[in-house]
Amino acid sequence: IFCTMQSLFESVWTKHVIHKWGPQVQHFDLLSLIAFAVRGQCDDQARIQLQNLEAKGICRIRDDGHVEIPYFLFRLAAQPMAGVRLTPAREALVQNLGFLRDYIDSALYSLAPWQQWELFGACFFSLRVNANLILGESSVPFTKLIPHTKINGCDQRVKLEPMYIVQGKSKISGDLGEKVDLDQRSVNWMAGEDGCRFCVVNGDSGKGVDFFATLPLDSLSSSSSSSSSSSSSSSS
Repeated sequence: IFCTMQSLFESVWTKHVIHKWGPQVQHFDLLSLIAFAVRGQCDDQARIQLQNLEAKGICRIRDDGHVEIPYFLFRLAAQPMAGVRLTPAREALVQNLGFLRDYIDSALYSLAPWQQWELFGACFFSLRVNANLILGESSVPFTKLIPHTKINGCDQRVKLEPMYIVQGKSKISGDLGEKVDLDQRSVNWMAGEDGCRFCVVNGDSGKGVDFFATLPLDSLSSSSSSSSSSSSSSSS
């Protein structure tokens, strides 16, 4: 039954989404549109840029500047386009969208609710980081990355770097070291590598253990050289 439903979905997806909506928006513009929707708001200049897409019914700009898009655009943008060169932030955004498709949307009924929230939290945080980068932000108050969250002592500005989501092989805990093992290699999630950062998840760690990620404090707003860590349940 699952195979039949999956094949029906792929048929509908190809016929009614890719063929109809794909030609109406370039992949580069689609990523910018998603960045605006993820960040939540656009300014007057961006509103002018998005008017053409709004006229096509691809997005809606509310009176308060918030950009709304249909959810299928997230899946449409998750497919890398051949021959299209992307900036590091855009490449990271595509990776985030692919993770959202493969590990959340496609596994919606095979995961416990707390596992879904853990994975979605990692996607939400990473998407927010990359969206702000794409829209020209190099640093933001940490609280801007996790709006509507009640936290104390995390109002410092942090520098933004492309954020990838990775799944660690070992269980995650508060004493997680600098290196985390993946399937094929290990990465330094504390310091990042090659100008990129990593948001680490492990859905098998147990309830209440969420994702781990770091961003460096902005040296222009703080003399400290330490990093700001994010987890919806803990900081390290």
